[in-house]
Amino acid sequence: DETDRAFRAVVMDHQATARRTAAALTTAGGAIDCGPFPMEFTDKNDLASDYLLGEVIESERRDVVEIEQILRQLPAGAVEARDLAEESLGAAKAHIETLQSLAAKQPA
Repeated sequence: DETDRAFRAVVMDHQATARRTAAALTTAGGAIDCGPFPMEFTDKNDLASDYLLGEVIESERRDVVEIEQILRQLPAGAVEARDLAEESLGAAKAHIETLQSLAAKQPA
C-alpha cells in the first residue's frame, strides 16, 4: 500500500545516506562504529504501518533537528560533508511532507 511504499523510500534513503556517510568518513581516515541494534525496535515489528506513521514522522523530525545542528557545526570548507548533510536534510523534510500527507488521509 501507499504507506508501505513511503516507508520503503525512507529506509532506502537512510541506507544510501549511511553508505555515503561511511564512505566519506573512512576516506577521511575515520572509523565506523554502528553500535548495537536498538532492542526497542523489535517491539514494533508486528504493528500496522498505518499505526507507525506518527512515530516515523517524529523520527524524521528529530533527524531534521540533528542534521541542522550538524550543518551549523560544519566548517565552510567541508564541502562534501555539507553537501551530504544538505541532501539528507532535504530528503528528511520531503519524507515528513509525504508521511504527513498519508497521515491526513487516514480515518480519525
